[in-house]
Amino acid sequence: MNIRTPQARASILHTLAQKLDNGETTATALTTNALTMAQDTDREGARAFIQIAAKRAMAEAERVDALRRQGRAPSPLAGVPFTVKDLFDVAGEVTRAGSRILASAPAAKKDAATVAPLRAAGLVCLGRTNMTEFAYSGVGINSHYGTPAALYKRREKRIPGGSSSGAAVATALGAGVFGLGTDTGGSCRIPAAFNRLIGLKPSHGMLDMTGVFPLAPSFDVAGPLAPTVHDAAIVFHLMRGVPVREALCALPRPVALSQLALLVPKAEALALQDLDEAVARGFERALSHLSAAGVRLIEADLPQPDIRECGALSAWEAWHVHERMMTDHADQYDPLVRWRLLAAARVTAEEATALKHLRQEMIQAFLALLHNHEAQGCLMPTVPILPPPIDGLLADNAVYARVNLLCLRNTFMGNFLDVCAIALPLGPTAREEPSDAIAPVSLMLMAPKGEDPALLSMAASLEPLLAQCIP
Repeated sequence: MNIRTPQARASILHTLAQKLDNGETTATALTTNALTMAQDTDREGARAFIQIAAKRAMAEAERVDALRRQGRAPSPLAGVPFTVKDLFDVAGEVTRAGSRILASAPAAKKDAATVAPLRAAGLVCLGRTNMTEFAYSGVGINSHYGTPAALYKRREKRIPGGSSSGAAVATALGAGVFGLGTDTGGSCRIPAAFNRLIGLKPSHGMLDMTGVFPLAPSFDVAGPLAPTVHDAAIVFHLMRGVPVREALCALPRPVALSQLALLVPKAEALALQDLDEAVARGFERALSHLSAAGVRLIEADLPQPDIRECGALSAWEAWHVHERMMTDHADQYDPLVRWRLLAAARVTAEEATALKHLRQEMIQAFLALLHNHEAQGCLMPTVPILPPPIDGLLADNAVYARVNLLCLRNTFMGNFLDVCAIALPLGPTAREEPSDAIAPVSLMLMAPKGEDPALLSMAASLEPLLAQCIP
């Protein structure tokens, strides 16, 4: 096979930092353009947000421009617009978590720990993005605030993926350069996959979750949805509190493809069952390209926790987060979330304890497998299906349940195995080619907990090659 020498994707954040510095653009211009997309009802922008802070955002942008003219800009990225999922506290705003129940809660007194460094550096928060209520679904439907359609075949109104649905749609449309999301069972990676973006799930515990409404605390992690791997890496560093100039320089180091060894599931594995034709074709094409480029691919019997059984552990945690609110306000929950929480209430402490032990066994088995094969990570489809139409799921609870499990099935494996993971689109990203005809097929790369820098380096090396694999 003749593989072209791939060109790395340029970081949008680096480009904007340069343009802001040399006067090619301004914070006001960037924010105005992003707000235009956010408020465009014809392109899903309005449905991607629960709250758009247009007045505050413009005031912040104008202040940044004034400071930059004085040579006092807070950082090279001051004025760059971004969004936050409705789970993150922003000072002066209500954190609804996509619900009606919390709509009248007191406003947050300070920014979440992952939001504060960005705002202190002068980045402009456009608003709060839509999401599955309380982040409890991989589909992305919200019965209270509406559901933004995925980029793919937009007129057919297909699911955006959840729970960080609005973060993905807003980023794909350009309503913000990137979005902050969370990932408990795939909530950054699934919507990123369905909207041809990068979705990063950092290692659990890597980011401070103070000021983020919880779902299942031993699984919850915050992460960025971004247009390129380099952009995701920069935002990841910013969320950790790394100074902007340092974050802009801390790009993933390229990895020689001939030095990469990755595990892939065997054909009969759960992760490769029930694949849509485009997903199966894209996965095979990607493996062929990677192999031809020198990547060593190793079929292995991977530990693959089944969400239908192992998901009871995160469900048990979710019930304990919601038990009091469900007792007092069950009728105000989104019905699609309420029935899942009622099922979660049936999980016993004994079952949860047994699953905790099983989880540790599976984690150790995964690490041993990587060690024995001298492999750095594992590769599989991010989601086995393309996004189906929203209406079909609303009309039939059984269809909704089946699609939700399929959306979460592969990504959940990463959460249960306590890895860091990233979703990488095949073909052009939504920001490179906004056509809605390109099938959103994505590969998930996983690496052991704590190996986030290595994961990002591998992803940056694979990204330009996977861009050649048109689904």
